[in-house]
Amino acid sequence: MSVRLLPALLAALALVPSAGATVSLAAVGVRTGDHPAFVRVVVDFTDGVLGGQDPTLLDAAVWPAGRTRLEVVHPGVRTEAPTFRARGLRVAFVQGHDRIYVEVEATRHRFKYVSYYVLHSPERLVVDLWKAGVPGPAATIRDDGCLRLVRYTGGPAVSIAGRELRWLFEHTVVVRLRSATGRLLAERPLIASRRRWET
Repeated sequence: MSVRLLPALLAALALVPSAGATVSLAAVGVRTGDHPAFVRVVVDFTDGVLGGQDPTLLDAAVWPAGRTRLEVVHPGVRTEAPTFRARGLRVAFVQGHDRIYVEVEATRHRFKYVSYYVLHSPERLVVDLWKAGVPGPAATIRDDGCLRLVRYTGGPAVSIAGRELRWLFEHTVVVRLRSATGRLLAERPLIASRRRWET
């Protein structure tokens, strides 16, 4: 073999992944959408199937700091997605061994809760950041498939009642009352009786 061909051959071999470095899932980009009640962050994946149990929420305390973190554990998962900035959000990725971390940052007091789920074809992780301030009537959700709001009255005294649509852990519901700016005014844990609750 010619000595001149050796560097080219070594360079070509360096580009071939080893058997232990097989990629079975890759985060490739981020999209966002602004909805009346929440801002949605969508992380797109290719080269595999994102399992429903692969993502885990590591930090749910998006209020008041404005930061949350998710871990995606999957054999061979990697990130190719650049840091994303839009709609007042910063979404960054950290590579680990058979895992990646998705870090979301926003301004303090902007969001009160975070939820997430997986969708397929194409593969994506959906993260919803729920707005802390009262955004208006269009943001009202009276039935999310888990709980249904059947009655609400406001004023000096607040009354609320609902139904448990799916079995909740120990039938526990927590009712939180917030001001228009998102500040927590009151909180009351309840036990649904015959799948109904009120306070």
